[in-house]
Amino acid sequence: MPFDNLIKLQRFLQALVLMPHLPQELIDETIGHLWDDFPSLLSCSLSCRAWLPSARTHIFRDQFLASAGDCDRFEQLLEASSDIAGYVRKLSVSEPQNVFYAEAWIGRLPSLMAKLENLEHIEFAKLHWSSQNMPRAYANGASIFPVLARVRCIILSDVSFDTVAEVYDLLAQSPNLRDLCYRRISCQGTTSYMVDASVRLDCRNRVPPRLRSLLLDAWTSAGTVIEWFLAANELELRSLVVRWRDHGNINVLSRLLRACAASLEHLQIEFPSTMTEPGDLNLTYNKALRVLHIDGLA
Repeated sequence: MPFDNLIKLQRFLQALVLMPHLPQELIDETIGHLWDDFPSLLSCSLSCRAWLPSARTHIFRDQFLASAGDCDRFEQLLEASSDIAGYVRKLSVSEPQNVFYAEAWIGRLPSLMAKLENLEHIEFAKLHWSSQNMPRAYANGASIFPVLARVRCIILSDVSFDTVAEVYDLLAQSPNLRDLCYRRISCQGTTSYMVDASVRLDCRNRVPPRLRSLLLDAWTSAGTVIEWFLAANELELRSLVVRWRDHGNINVLSRLLRACAASLEHLQIEFPSTMTEPGDLNLTYNKALRVLHIDGLA
């Protein structure tokens, strides 16, 4: 245990001797200072019943699944103590071994995530997202991930989708989503911003969430996703971080900036070093900007 945390715990114990029944808010505040000291949190969870909820809040807040074994252990944990599910706020899922096909355990995520009633933050990384591997219930209008209705932050990093429509499916099921990180996403068969008529119709049938923050590392599917958000007309983005890589479609980025002109306060854009000027990029409408950072121009 780090020395400073040991001092804090010692002072807390001394106070406990003088005042056997401390208010719960003081217990929560004190244990909160140990949020990143896992051994100390475990000790607190075993000390007394009053300390257990506060310790569990930090012990089980973030969960990371990267294999079938991780998924098995987490499922067994929830079965042994079902109340632990209520402490989970963030779930990270990754397939570090292979992104070319989805492993079977990924298909167990919908039923597992349905138990996490307070989940707010989801991260999918190095993952092949396949609708064939996800239990679907669109025949009766149900969502494959009911918990997504409560999620406020989603991180998609190095995720491969079979189609752009699957991206719409995932985000449209998150009406309360406020923060989205869309980094290095690819869709099979998507090589440009132009998609066929069936996908454009599919896009109009889904309502995008009202984002406040967007980080966009633009790959092949980024343009179609931007078009989807633009279909909602005026956006409420306050923070936008963009790593733009397509020289020929700077107008798509310009349209995005104009659509959120009334609300955008923080803008960071990184262009390829081979780009000498930002083309048709126009910031004259973004009068609410407080922070602007442009990088990468040669």
